[in-house]
Amino acid sequence: MWELSSIEHVIQPGDTLYSLAKKYNTTVEMIMNTNLALEPNNLRVGQKIYIFPNSNRTICNKRMPY
Repeated sequence: MWELSSIEHVIQPGDTLYSLAKKYNTTVEMIMNTNLALEPNNLRVGQKIYIFPNSNRTICNKRMPY
């Protein structure tokens, strides 16, 4: 079992969710799922978001058909 711990990232000029995902070895989807109120097309300099670094594993939350 592995445990994830988040870091707080302060948005800097030029940051995008894609660039942050690459920087922290995670996915845009994971950043979005962690920051539910985040507007991906409206990142603001100084805005604080939380990122789980090295969380590029796919987490399956689909219901199994049985």
